[in-house]
Amino acid sequence: MTVSEAIERSNRIYPDELDGNILYSWINELEDRIARELFGKEGVKIQPSDGSKTLTAPDAYAEIYPAYIMMKREFVMGSTEKFVNCAAVFGEAFKRYCDYVNRTYTREGSSYRFVGSGIQGGI
Repeated sequence: MTVSEAIERSNRIYPDELDGNILYSWINELEDRIARELFGKEGVKIQPSDGSKTLTAPDAYAEIYPAYIMMKREFVMGSTEKFVNCAAVFGEAFKRYCDYVNRTYTREGSSYRFVGSGIQGGI
């Protein structure tokens, strides 16, 4: 999924109520979190001109991006009930992605495995 596709998918559910730059910044937040927490890499910076950039999560787990945008929108709009629902959807989608990363990747030269949204020491 590309940056533009993630934003477009969330806009189908919630017509674009916010400035596009805000939506890009939210995608950037999530990509930065993935890079740092799951892969131990330096964070990334996505610009509005990066609409065709392919995002980190593979297509099978790409629902995390529109779910994150929708969750952030509800927070900004002040709808507590909708925010809680969107947060639950995002949390479950992100957990599935973290589980995939945990099954697929390990840190080279260490006994650490990625667990959930953090790192746990191995034996």
